[in-house]
Amino acid sequence: MFFRKKKRKADLTNLPKHIAFICDGNRRWARSKGLPTLLGHKEGVEAIKRVIRRASEIGLENLTFFCFSTENFDRSKEEVDYLFNLFRELKNMKDNFIK
Repeated sequence: MFFRKKKRKADLTNLPKHIAFICDGNRRWARSKGLPTLLGHKEGVEAIKRVIRRASEIGLENLTFFCFSTENFDRSKEEVDYLFNLFRELKNMKDNFIK
């Protein structure tokens, strides 16, 4: 038998000033679902967008996302170009959230 925990409201009066994320596993996620790896990257960026929106709503001051390592340059040109295009989407989004 499974039990669901009651959702508790977060204490929004005591937020950290900075939260950092290491984004990893988008290709594994896509492969595990039988999807193209590029779609995994796209879904990862959509998740980042949701985090940014929610963080802005609750007043988090700083977010850092580690999304690309030097090892990622060893991937195909198509994949690297696709990732950088996704990063440009995030860069364009930031103007709506930076005060």
